[in-house]
Amino acid sequence: MEQITREKLKKIVKTLMFEPTEEVVDNILKNWLKLEKEIKWFDNLDLTNIEPMSKIDEEYYIDFLREDDFNNLDSINKSELINNAPQKNNDYVILTKVVK
Repeated sequence: MEQITREKLKKIVKTLMFEPTEEVVDNILKNWLKLEKEIKWFDNLDLTNIEPMSKIDEEYYIDFLREDDFNNLDSINKSELINNAPQKNNDYVILTKVVK
């Protein structure tokens, strides 16, 4: 795993527009080192009889799950939704913008 330095961490954090304190940076570095140690545990696993996956997104068929039952009791139609909306414009509900 790539070694992370204090300067590299500050550069990454700055690109995310955060300004962490030294205490936060120390805590992140401490957690990073702990995570590295825990990941190294996987190096000790014996994988001799394990077949590799042919694709990274390969899905195995799981047949013990139940089929979903669709329930119409909690659904609401469009006209009810628009009538219940505090702000509306013809066929649309007007929402407050939450993302800049």
